[in-house]
Amino acid sequence: MVKIKLNLQNKTVEDKISEGGSISTLMKADANPKIVAAGTTMETETGTLDTKNTERTVAQDIAKSKTTALTTQETTWNDTTKTVAAKVMEIYPNNPEKWKALGWEVSEGSTPVGELPAPSDFSVTEGDNAGELDLHWDRVKGASNYNIRTSTDISIPVMQWNIKQVSKKSSATIVGLTSGTKYWVAVTAFGTAGESAPTPPISKVAP
Repeated sequence: MVKIKLNLQNKTVEDKISEGGSISTLMKADANPKIVAAGTTMETETGTLDTKNTERTVAQDIAKSKTTALTTQETTWNDTTKTVAAKVMEIYPNNPEKWKALGWEVSEGSTPVGELPAPSDFSVTEGDNAGELDLHWDRVKGASNYNIRTSTDISIPVMQWNIKQVSKKSSATIVGLTSGTKYWVAVTAFGTAGESAPTPPISKVAP
């Protein structure tokens, strides 16, 4: 027995919308009123399918945008958490009980490796852009990160300077400085044993 071939399971939503539009148009032009009525029904359901498909596409685009925004914020949160954790360890060095009291989880396997030496071979040069300074120093064994301290007043003790940035590497670029202003810069190593003494301060005028 010959039948109309539907093959619905192999057609995409877009295929069904296209086919539904063509079929309903032809059926509505037929001389038989029952065929016209059926064609009208198909036209209605095809229109609804098209609307739902469009809504889905819009929702998918929104979901992609939201996912990107979430990923970006998660990266920002991770970086902030690292900086805040470094600040806690700076203020309360080698004090895991205090860290726990502030809500932080402590790596029980980490033990102090002894007093950290100040980073050596420290240098400061002009950066590629205005308001930037490039810093380099030798890596310190046992250091988890490095605190970069800056000041415009050399009379203030280095360890009272603000921490401008925290770096995981033995180099960094300070940004956002005021061009033409003379800055004093120093670096300390930080790890489970606490914070090292600072490097001898170096002065440099921000480009």
